Amino acid sequence: FDELVGITEPIVKEPDYTPHISDFDITDQYFSMTLLGAAVDSLDEFSRTYHADTITKNILKYYENDPTVWDIQMKTVPVASANTAGNGGLLEVIYEQTVQYKSDRLPMPKASEIVLAPFDNLDFVNQLVSDMATQVTGISGIDPGGVKFGEEVNFFSYNMFIDDMIIKISPDEGLDNFGSTVVTQSLSMEVAQYWNEKNWAALYELEITTNIMDFFVEDGYVLITYGQSFAFKSIFDKDFVNKYTVATEPFESESFDQETYFKALLSKTPSGDFYEVPFFGTGEQYGEYY
Repeated sequence: FDELVGITEPIVKEPDYTPHISDFDITDQYFSMTLLGAAVDSLDEFSRTYHADTITKNILKYYENDPTVWDIQMKTVPVASANTAGNGGLLEVIYEQTVQYKSDRLPMPKASEIVLAPFDNLDFVNQLVSDMATQVTGISGIDPGGVKFGEEVNFFSYNMFIDDMIIKISPDEGLDNFGSTVVTQSLSMEVAQYWNEKNWAALYELEITTNIMDFFVEDGYVLITYGQSFAFKSIFDKDFVNKYTVATEPFESESFDQETYFKALLSKTPSGDFYEVPFFGTGEQYGEYY
């Protein structure tokens, strides 16, 4: 055994182990939740932004003491909201969320896991409800089945078309087909802006294209018939949205001054002449009016 003399300790090989597996999971997807008891039809701009910031802040706080997930960067942007059961019912809110993070978990957690896991914690949910309730009356809880991320967020994409919107303008001099196109496209822009600013989950991300259907002079008036194609998203069935309401409601609210609006709009036509608008509405309304 002389050949073993001098060997006093065994040789120990360090395990082949990487203590931290760092990676990023970057996503830009829809995130939604259903709030219970909210006594509003939808969220106003301030409440939407406040809720989005509150969600981000509370999720980040949840992971402060979790050593397996770090360097979380999150942005939550409100998209739309709607009360699906009337006041005191279910307020569904849709957000767009971007998430970046590092983790040493195996397997690497998906963004949906990072976002949704806190909602399984009752303390987290209670604190989030308490924080949200400071800006929206009546919030009493979060529907566990109503918290969704990515492909689980339920919404539909629809297309609608109307071809009998009418605007009657006087006098008939100076307003040609090009000027009529300017007018009708501006009307569509007003409609899109109105609904997109409402952030109503029954009708959001609205895009409109406009076509002149007919243009003719009648008794000193220009009568323009035009069509509008609506492309939008909704959490409701297509029949929930009335296409004529979409086209006309922006011009019928008490705060909307039609006379001032049309005067400013028609001054943008190539001639820049002053015009009056004795009628604006649908073909059916025109038939009843005249």
